[in-house]
Amino acid sequence: MSATVPTLDDVLESFLLDSAEPDALRRYLTAYPDHALDLLDLVHQFQLSPVDDIGALGPIEQAAVERALTKVGDVWPAAAPGERDVFAVLGRAAYAELARTLDVPLQVIAAVRNRRAIPSTIPSGFLRRMATALNGSVDDLLFSIGAPRTATSSYKSVDRPTLQEPVPFERILIDARVSDERRLAILADRD
Repeated sequence: MSATVPTLDDVLESFLLDSAEPDALRRYLTAYPDHALDLLDLVHQFQLSPVDDIGALGPIEQAAVERALTKVGDVWPAAAPGERDVFAVLGRAAYAELARTLDVPLQVIAAVRNRRAIPSTIPSGFLRRMATALNGSVDDLLFSIGAPRTATSSYKSVDRPTLQEPVPFERILIDARVSDERRLAILADRD
């Protein structure tokens, strides 16, 4: 029986898997001299690192960026006051920081964001502090948590998604295991 000759793709794939080993390149160049140029080309491509930091913009580039942003702003105006979703631009770390700032578990922030709390049951002082921490107004926050809700499901969901009815904010705090004294302080925080 004759052994099959590996194709170029097989050799390159195998090298990629073994490339972290010492002397891998030497072994592959010795074993596959007919693919030496392709192996060296692959190694060279790995050694080229993309430039992640382009440095500070000069005055010409900064002016071009500002002109472009002005044009975008003219075509796509900012939301009117009280019509901005304050949660739209938050990343994962911002949610954790918001929870620390408000001294509540992340679960409470998620429940408010996901419209699980009845807005009228959230104390006005808590709403004001939350809106301030989100760099928005109370009207923006109320807009964000008062929009109609839709049922959502996981891609693994077998059953039809159901819409959970909103509950009083106190229930959210209790479910999140906020201590009694902290819960009473939050609920008493009215303007």
